[in-house]
Amino acid sequence: MYETTLYSYSPLILINGTTSGSTNATISLNKLSSDYTNFWIVYQQGSSSIYYVQLFCTQSGSGWIPSQPRSPGLMSAASGVKNYQPSIVQMPDSYGLRACWIRDWYGVGSMTPYYVNVVYWDIYSPSVYNCTGNMVNSVSLNIRDSSSNTYYAFAQNTNNSTWQNFGSNGSSTISLNTTGRNIQLSNGPSSAAMYASSYYPVSLPYYFQTSNSFGQLQKTESGQMNIGRGAVLVKGDAQFCYSLKSLTVDNTSIKFRDIPVNASVSSKPQLTEESMYFPSLDSLNEVLLSEPFSISGSPSVTITEQAGFADTSKAITALGSNGYIACKLELIDNTANKTIAKIKDWKITASSPGSYGLSTSSLDVHKLGAMTVRVRMTISTNVDNLQGALMNEYGTIDKNALAKSAMNQIIVLQSPEIVTTYALSQNYPNPFNPTTTIAYQIPNDGKVTIKIFDVTGREVTTLVDEFKSSGQYSVKFDASRLSSGIYFYSIRSGDYNAVKKMSLIK
Repeated sequence: MYETTLYSYSPLILINGTTSGSTNATISLNKLSSDYTNFWIVYQQGSSSIYYVQLFCTQSGSGWIPSQPRSPGLMSAASGVKNYQPSIVQMPDSYGLRACWIRDWYGVGSMTPYYVNVVYWDIYSPSVYNCTGNMVNSVSLNIRDSSSNTYYAFAQNTNNSTWQNFGSNGSSTISLNTTGRNIQLSNGPSSAAMYASSYYPVSLPYYFQTSNSFGQLQKTESGQMNIGRGAVLVKGDAQFCYSLKSLTVDNTSIKFRDIPVNASVSSKPQLTEESMYFPSLDSLNEVLLSEPFSISGSPSVTITEQAGFADTSKAITALGSNGYIACKLELIDNTANKTIAKIKDWKITASSPGSYGLSTSSLDVHKLGAMTVRVRMTISTNVDNLQGALMNEYGTIDKNALAKSAMNQIIVLQSPEIVTTYALSQNYPNPFNPTTTIAYQIPNDGKVTIKIFDVTGREVTTLVDEFKSSGQYSVKFDASRLSSGIYFYSIRSGDYNAVKKMSLIK
């Protein structure tokens, strides 16, 4: 028996391959039979976090002598309020690690049909979270013998009444013929030789079942499940999520752009909580993009979204008095890569943080004509130190429950000419008495400030001080309380500044 400290307040004791100690949470341990020195340990910290740590040992007789473990890494940095029941496998290179766990985005329990999912995670792509299933209760991950192919089995509570079991490799999912609430997956020389054992302890008679083979995973991908892409932005304990959980055209799911493999992670990754790799917001936006699809013949186009903070109070703290997170949803021309039409455009602030559930919309695209398009999501923010992660979604919507929710209809219209330059126009009329209109345009999303000054340089008023999406705008200035004279108006947006003169004559 030996003891080692995994985290400053999480001692773990290993006894003959079993675990005990004061972590007060689920622990999973794995090692390769051909590697007798390298252990991966994944553990749940409290009710919200999943950590991993690498432990090197030497064998002494029938026991093990541990060396000092490496610093732990936080796996669940961007995957919801509650994370629990980790399951891991060690990859053939001895340094690779894959894991599954259950994430509860809002922390309200497995009776919610959208937010309790399996998370499938790879240490070589640590900022990508692959989510599967809904109302999940248990998950088990395993690896095919002498390969790097991993599979997992999970149980979910369908329609709050019937337990169903599924098998997946992260993108393809099959139904299993078992109905237990707890599940365990075996290894095997091939996927056809891998089976899940499920246990049903809910009501008498309790029973065990063995599932059908996982071999079908190599042949089929469910055309009925939703396929989604989104991003999570993290600051401290605050997590903001935007996910286009489903995009369908004539009931066919549209996939999303492939996520590049992270080349910055070494062949022997040692990612600690402090050095966890997070891509830039620009990098996130590059892959928040669907594959192309045709809108010839006015097809039925449906989108389902989830957006908001998991915890509103933490969101207000993270945003501060002037912070915002904005999201824009557009149709773009597949060939020219230019915006054709805006679908949605909204912003979250501390005064309006939102706590958004699922929203489904039908897009009426018949006025756009025949063309091949993509859907593009763009997230922007002025909040410092936000870290981002990508989220893939497979089968995370209970379609029976979704069918009961209201559907919005959005008529998608051709956008006006896309703005490519900043400009501040001369007010009109000029001279004026007592009102005039100031027009401006911005090519990039961002904060816009327009102020009025008198001839001495004293600020008279602020007309605009808010986030604006790219486009053309106008604002009316009422000078009824001012005396005749020369005034100046200025604009500031990004690196752009301009000032113009106007005359008030009463």
